[in-house]
Amino acid sequence: MVPVSVVIIAHNEEENLQRCLESVTSLASEMVVVINDCTDRTAHVAKKMGAKVFEQSWLGFCAQKQFALEKVTQNWVLSLDADEVLSEQLRKSLLLFFEYAYKSFDVVTFNRRNNYLHRWLKHGDAYPDKVVRLFRKEIVRWSGGSVHESITYLNKVRIKHIQGDLMHYTFKNLETTLKKQILYAQLFAKDNHRQYTAINFSLITKIFLNPLCGFMRSYFIKAGFLDGIPGLVYAMQRSVYIFLKYAFMIEFLLKT
Repeated sequence: MVPVSVVIIAHNEEENLQRCLESVTSLASEMVVVINDCTDRTAHVAKKMGAKVFEQSWLGFCAQKQFALEKVTQNWVLSLDADEVLSEQLRKSLLLFFEYAYKSFDVVTFNRRNNYLHRWLKHGDAYPDKVVRLFRKEIVRWSGGSVHESITYLNKVRIKHIQGDLMHYTFKNLETTLKKQILYAQLFAKDNHRQYTAINFSLITKIFLNPLCGFMRSYFIKAGFLDGIPGLVYAMQRSVYIFLKYAFMIEFLLKT
């Protein structure tokens, strides 16, 4: 075991959680799972795999992850989502990092590979999806709004990028994915609509141009077309999400 706590927040993740925990059992000295409002066997799966389980009513992504971070006992923390799995190459890279290099760094980054339409995407906005998931507990804090939480560094940090992919089983079906995007777009709009006092030219420009630019970037500039039909659908869906963020923002403004 290496001196790292694996921490996961989970809501009804019985289907994914065991696969995630199995990928880290040879790496973690501690596994912490914070659950909220579960109606399935998420807690049972976590305990069966040897994880410590805490229950906390939903606080929002940022606050929920900060709550979970405060439950770990190790100085190094690997923060995962239940639908993520360490590839074998990434697991080996992490073991080598903790054998030879961890005293010289504070933060580790690696790439995430996204599964979409039951295919592993290799281009566009989907890959390489560089993420920060491994860090020293005392130098970070989770920050952000209701959605799209991020890491804030409390001091100057030394960062290392390592090889190997974090495999993200984000796609179940299009219906589920679209419902999640609608929810995230609503949360984004709720957090950000106050920056506008009225519907103005800037907002109208964003709702028109930002989805178009997002599609062009993902599909053409970053070569999403090389992923075939899944790459096309992914780029289109991403542009729809961008549109929805600003559409819901306009809806909030029209209510006031």
